[in-house]
Amino acid sequence: MFKTRYIPEGYSLFYSNAELKIEVWVLPIPSGQYLAQCFVGKAIKPAWFYRVSSESSLQQYVEKEVSMAASRVKVREQRKAARSIPVNVNVGDIFKSSWGFEQTNTDYFEVTKVVSPTMIEVTPIAAAKTETGYLCGQCTPVKGSYYGEPMRKKVTGCMGKPYFKVESYASASLLEPTGFENGQPVYPSAYWSAYA
Repeated sequence: MFKTRYIPEGYSLFYSNAELKIEVWVLPIPSGQYLAQCFVGKAIKPAWFYRVSSESSLQQYVEKEVSMAASRVKVREQRKAARSIPVNVNVGDIFKSSWGFEQTNTDYFEVTKVVSPTMIEVTPIAAAKTETGYLCGQCTPVKGSYYGEPMRKKVTGCMGKPYFKVESYASASLLEPTGFENGQPVYPSAYWSAYA
């Protein structure tokens, strides 16, 4: 059984915007005041429920909610547009994933095949580690030092920067080289830590 919004008896619709998915219901009370509740989106519970001192105050609350909703729509549109920017991935590119709760795991992957504009084959590669503290330090990827099986991953992008999901808890993003030495790319180091 689907739940529906509960609008108490006596409330009337004060403001509605189908595009922004906002509804404001009000109940006049003595001394020119109002009880007002605002619903946003498909929510069955009000986003807010206020007692306001005048209709002008009520209008200010509505305008604030409209402004916030318009901002949310703009952010969603910007994110959607960012995801649609083409991503450029080439064989030999390095992706980095950093994850962990009580320790920081840093994993590197090398692109070994570009299957399609949205699908790549990556293989885990080793990391050169230096210890700068107790069970922690810095690491960099070692290109061509494969140690796992190739995996096919769907690659997407945010603002044109490619990334893919490694697992449900981790994603990997393209690692840009900071320069070149003897024709080979030099990558920035990343922090790692381990359990005692």
